[in-house]
Amino acid sequence: MNEMEMKARLIVDDIKNEEGTSPVAIFKRMAKKEYVSIHGLEHHILDGACLLVAFKNAGNTLSEEVGSIYQASDGTYWIA
Repeated sequence: MNEMEMKARLIVDDIKNEEGTSPVAIFKRMAKKEYVSIHGLEHHILDGACLLVAFKNAGNTLSEEVGSIYQASDGTYWIA
């Protein structure tokens, strides 16, 4: 597991504990984690994860596949 994949997994695992419905508030709390560099690539994962968790916490339903990490052939990552 490379560093970016490790950070993505940490974000996915930790953000599941968030209970708020404000993606901005969730982002601010998560951005304080020691493994998040606001200028690093992981903040792109964090953006989407905050929106999805806030959406779910507001009473909406997400697919069971949400939180899966994928790597494209070009080396980029995305979370579904």
